[in-house]
Amino acid sequence: MTVKGSGEQMPACSAGGVPLCVRTLKKAPKGGIVTFGSSVLVQTLTNAGLVDEYRILVHPVIVSEGRHLFQNLTGRTDLQLVGSETFAGGAMLVTYAPKRL
Repeated sequence: MTVKGSGEQMPACSAGGVPLCVRTLKKAPKGGIVTFGSSVLVQTLTNAGLVDEYRILVHPVIVSEGRHLFQNLTGRTDLQLVGSETFAGGAMLVTYAPKRL
């Protein structure tokens, strides 16, 4: 696989190769990387220190099932709020960035 327009070869994005793939993609000159609904991928990227920003859509509903977004993490990541938006139905989009020490 190559990064579009760069001609640079990327490793296969297998389970063990995801952090290496993302590091390569982050070096590309354009665009960002977005993931939707993959708690395992978010956990992998968080543990590798590769997340620049978390955008979390919070709905005003409580459920007792489903996967937890932040489980199986190593260590602690302190976050700082960088933005928030409230929608008419009560949902909120909150944006956090990891605090860099």
